[in-house]
Amino acid sequence: MADNMGIEGMEIVLDAGPDVDDDSNQIPKRINFEYEQKTIKGINRSFTLFDDIYLKHSLEKNNPVAFKLKFFRDKNIGERTVNLTYMGVEPEKTQHVAWNWLYVSLAALAIAFILIYVGVYSGFSFAHAVMLPVAIVLICFGLIALMIFYYKTQHKIIYRSCFGQVPIIELFHMPGKKAYNDFIDVLEQSIDSAHRRQGVTMKYRLVGELKYLRKMSEAGFIAQSDYEKARGKIFKHKEYQV
Repeated sequence: MADNMGIEGMEIVLDAGPDVDDDSNQIPKRINFEYEQKTIKGINRSFTLFDDIYLKHSLEKNNPVAFKLKFFRDKNIGERTVNLTYMGVEPEKTQHVAWNWLYVSLAALAIAFILIYVGVYSGFSFAHAVMLPVAIVLICFGLIALMIFYYKTQHKIIYRSCFGQVPIIELFHMPGKKAYNDFIDVLEQSIDSAHRRQGVTMKYRLVGELKYLRKMSEAGFIAQSDYEKARGKIFKHKEYQV
């Protein structure tokens, strides 16, 4: 109990340190870079870097049905602003391939074509009446399974908070697109510059990130469990305890 009281006391003392801007209400004075990701999967993401240290992230659905099928970590977020001071510069690359749905699709299509072949060349009249309708159903099912495979297969990069390692921003990974590569280059340079700003000490970043994640948790943008884990990591940082 004594340890917990000490940690809570430490947070209260440090909470009186550097002020953290209300990032959600920042009005852009200067636009550094704009980028938009549009996909046929029904999810549009737009990003605006402004005033050197802020990133506005907007998420909209142009296909409500497809949007509901996706399991994006931030699918419920319409728009938010992130202070780059609290983001890590190295993203995590993730790749999820829904192999099971691909195997199901290929199996259904293979069986369908076998039934069609037997139904056409067997010479039995019952084959036309039974096998061909079944084959048509299997072809439809196979195509649906193929679509599900496509929708569930995801290649993304995730930018996390610097010390708490909470997911903050997700993008579709599109290394073959020049606009995507340009945006990633500018974003990572901006994050690095935000970390090196004059007057931004390690303690400033730790306390600021803690406040920022707490606001994101209260707003429902990140899970409470993620915030609790991040808070524990920040409390243990030696610079936070100074």
